[in-house]
Amino acid sequence: MPATAPTPAAKATRASGSWLVGCELCDALNQVQADQPATCWRCESPLHTLHHGASAESASRLSGVIALLTAAWVCIIATHLEPMVSLALRGLESSVTLSGAAVVLWQQGKLALSAALFITTVIAPATEMAAMLLVAVALWWRARSPAALRPPPRWLGPVLHLWQGMRDWNMTEILVLGTAVALVKLGQLATLVVGPGLVALMAFMALRLAALRLLSPVDAWALLDPREVRLR
Repeated sequence: MPATAPTPAAKATRASGSWLVGCELCDALNQVQADQPATCWRCESPLHTLHHGASAESASRLSGVIALLTAAWVCIIATHLEPMVSLALRGLESSVTLSGAAVVLWQQGKLALSAALFITTVIAPATEMAAMLLVAVALWWRARSPAALRPPPRWLGPVLHLWQGMRDWNMTEILVLGTAVALVKLGQLATLVVGPGLVALMAFMALRLAALRLLSPVDAWALLDPREVRLR
């Protein structure tokens, strides 16, 4: 997230220990205290407040993020090894994994659909989780060591940008919704069994959301360097 030149009002706000936060719903500008919950003065919706600076509290929170992301990686691997859905019809049984679905579409000549499925459900989630885990580990290390007083490594900024960019391409939620609709439609024609791969995919979604709850990109930029956070 690129930094912008702070205005005199923004400098005074930072000096007083508060931040200017724009509401995501109505764009109203709010003055809030860091690490304290706040609501918008106009629409009363919850505001995202910053958790900045390296401390024992941030190190503990980052440890939780790392644990959640490690479990999410286990779930990602399981979705490629275990079948998501098994279908039995007239004595024939077939099952498919997450990456196997893209391979089947490729073999059927549906190249564009196969590429879209592979990018949005295989490459994007894995890249996002890898970048987020790398950022969390780097920030945790900085919070626990004297390196927090030094300038952050140059590679950490591009990795943060990669994490933010991959979030828009991760469409596992749409895949799970489409699978649920297919189970309802095909359940009248054949015997369908939900496999461990689909359960692992839903667990991955829950773990990813929990990790994002503890460490959003805005929080990551603030922990890296509060001056990098753009005031809205």
